[in-house]
Amino acid sequence: LALLAFKTAVIAPDGIFLQWNEEDPDPCGWKGVKCDSTKNVMS
Repeated sequence: LALLAFKTAVIAPDGIFLQWNEEDPDPCGWKGVKCDSTKNVMS
């Protein structure tokens, strides 16, 4: 998953990535991740 690769490359002082779990099949619920109505990651 591209988001997890991004997570390893960036240092986030506010801990935003702490809840990003690679075991979770749906990143749309992760803090800071925005998805459209069909669950495609937008940002």
